Amino acid sequence: MSNISRESFLIYTGVKYFVKSVTGNYFRKITVIGKENIPKSGPTIICCNHANQFMDAMLVLAQSPRQLSFCMAASSYSFPIVGYLAKKINVIPVYRPDDGKILGKGKIKMISSTEIIGIDTKFIEQDKKFELGAHSILINNKERCIIEKIESDNKIIIKSDEKLFETLKKETNDEFSYHLIPKMDNSTMYSVAYEKLHEGHAICIFPEGTSHDRSNFLPLKAGVAIMALGAIANHGTKHIKILSCGLTYSKREQFLSEVILRFGQPFEVPYEWGELFKNNKHKSIDNILKEIQILMKKTTMTAPTNREYYSLNIFRDLYIPRDVKLDMMEFHDLSLRFSYAYEQLKNRKETKSIKRKIFKYVELLEDTTLEDEDVKHFKYSYLFFFKQSLLSFFLFHIYLILVLPMIGISLPFVWIITKSAESARIKAQKKNPNKLMALDVVSSVKVTLFVKYLPFMFIFWICFLHYVFNYYLKEFFYINYEIENFSFWKIFKYSSFSFPIYSFLCTYMIDRLFFYLHTMKTNFIFFWIPRNVYKLREYRLTLENEVRKFVDSHIKEIEFQQFKDNRIIKQENYYENVIIDDDDDDNENEQIMEEINKFLEQNEINY
Repeated sequence: MSNISRESFLIYTGVKYFVKSVTGNYFRKITVIGKENIPKSGPTIICCNHANQFMDAMLVLAQSPRQLSFCMAASSYSFPIVGYLAKKINVIPVYRPDDGKILGKGKIKMISSTEIIGIDTKFIEQDKKFELGAHSILINNKERCIIEKIESDNKIIIKSDEKLFETLKKETNDEFSYHLIPKMDNSTMYSVAYEKLHEGHAICIFPEGTSHDRSNFLPLKAGVAIMALGAIANHGTKHIKILSCGLTYSKREQFLSEVILRFGQPFEVPYEWGELFKNNKHKSIDNILKEIQILMKKTTMTAPTNREYYSLNIFRDLYIPRDVKLDMMEFHDLSLRFSYAYEQLKNRKETKSIKRKIFKYVELLEDTTLEDEDVKHFKYSYLFFFKQSLLSFFLFHIYLILVLPMIGISLPFVWIITKSAESARIKAQKKNPNKLMALDVVSSVKVTLFVKYLPFMFIFWICFLHYVFNYYLKEFFYINYEIENFSFWKIFKYSSFSFPIYSFLCTYMIDRLFFYLHTMKTNFIFFWIPRNVYKLREYRLTLENEVRKFVDSHIKEIEFQQFKDNRIIKQENYYENVIIDDDDDDNENEQIMEEINKFLEQNEINY
């Protein structure tokens, strides 16, 4: 091993353990499935969905047993910490056209499917600002078209696009703002990737090209296919394997949320496709992108919209009986199966009917500020609520006292980090049309700023210990004995080991604080409006039965991972009869169900 590669390996190892520590503290739970599917050696490409900006790469880096070369947008090098570390661990910079776009002067008007005219525009002048010229036009930050020829400062010939022309004709205003997007030369990047694959290294790439907070994949970019096929065509590299890694977050923007990483089965790129690449690039690239799409869908749950994605999660939870415990692999498998089944059956009348009822259930949850788990395990008992509330209140204050010093030290930084993350989210949302709420940037900003402010928090901790040892304790124990002053270096020494340990413990204690706070809030709702929660639970039980009947009636139609023959939850595990409480009065139950149905009819919403 050369000195440079040895240095790179040592830095990579150090970064890996640092990142593992950061992600381990940021997330409450990280579940890794299928790590054994990663080939131990040989040319490998790992394709991941891009749901959480830098956090995605950090999680894969921390959990992968192999050293990876990541592909990262060159624009991300501008981030102080991220950029520095990226260069040290041999990240491959990718120059994306959208990163170099410039706001066009004046306004444009599309007069035909092939022609754009400008009003007060300077097409030729702005085209010269790009080293290789302009490649395309981004209209209204949404639609884009390919430039074929710039004829003058106010006229551009574009590649024929009837669909775009018809879309713009429907707009009330026929003059649009626009951006010019440059041509990019990534030949150097591809050459580096070819060499790494030929030498048997592993590359991690995000084929969607940019992070987003959508519930479905963005169109896959051709870069990943060009890397694999180019390595075969130019270097004769054999046995290139591609596998997907699905990252599924419970709440991607929140501290102490959960994440699942699932590595799928590898697919070996046929050598013939590399030979085909020499003569028919389009067909060979299309072959690989279709295969990658299939691989990614086998490790990542998707849905057409975020609302449908959340409803699919509720559908899964309704389907699982309360006395059945699934491990994380079975749980994630079930999510993938329902995601696949919904894609096949979403246009059916019965699917729309049950979807509408789940949407209504989600609305009712939002109105009561409860979560599905709260309703699922609801059992009305004044004594139980009183005991649980009292215990939660006591433990909440115990943990609050223990974590108070860290709250005092970190509060100013938490405020700055929260404000900065929100500002970055709003900016990203305006800049990138692929982002709905731009929640994918929040965690990355929080973690980056936290690492940046960590030395200042350590200084605050030293000042806190200095006060405690040299003033507070001295005054507190002055009757018994006199405490000698602690020197700066002595306090620094104590701080060096106490700060990391206390910070780690605070992560756990803050998690408990949120848990007990949620428990107290839930018990308050149960205690003060039990009838509403009781109605909600009745409605949930009704939905449980409908969901299971729906699955049983359509299971033969779905062919995915042996859906029918290899069921995760067997029919005999279902509740045969749904009973809330044995001593409940039947008339009371009927009356409640009538009220539920009346409420649903009055609040009917068409989806």
